[in-house]
Amino acid sequence: MAKNGYEYRSKEEINGWPLVHINLGNNSLTGRPKVARGVVAIGNVAYGVVSIGVAAFGIVTIAVFGLGLVSIASLAVGIIALGAVSLGYEYALGAIVQSANSAIGVIRLEIPLVVWVALFTVSIALIILGQRKVRVG
Repeated sequence: MAKNGYEYRSKEEINGWPLVHINLGNNSLTGRPKVARGVVAIGNVAYGVVSIGVAAFGIVTIAVFGLGLVSIASLAVGIIALGAVSLGYEYALGAIVQSANSAIGVIRLEIPLVVWVALFTVSIALIILGQRKVRVG
């Protein structure tokens, strides 16, 4: 793999999104991770229907931090969440879990829904702020 990473983008598209987009590595100017956007997205940061990466956002996510309808991650947030720390609206399965409906885990967090939503909102805000461009020089 080259110093600046690897990128593959399929020619097939659905509504302007490539069917498969793999984007690994960091931007050589900013040092920030490159972003993969596609129906199937694979990268350090991935946005797609099926997203695989360190931070993944989509319908189905497999990641270290995953935010999706179905999320399988170390820190999983979604309608259905499976991971070490799982915050699921319907179902959560993991070591530390929180769910409005059904949770199976070693430690079940009994925090009010308002606190859960606040934590969720702050985590999304931090991720968005982390995606901003950085000045070099």
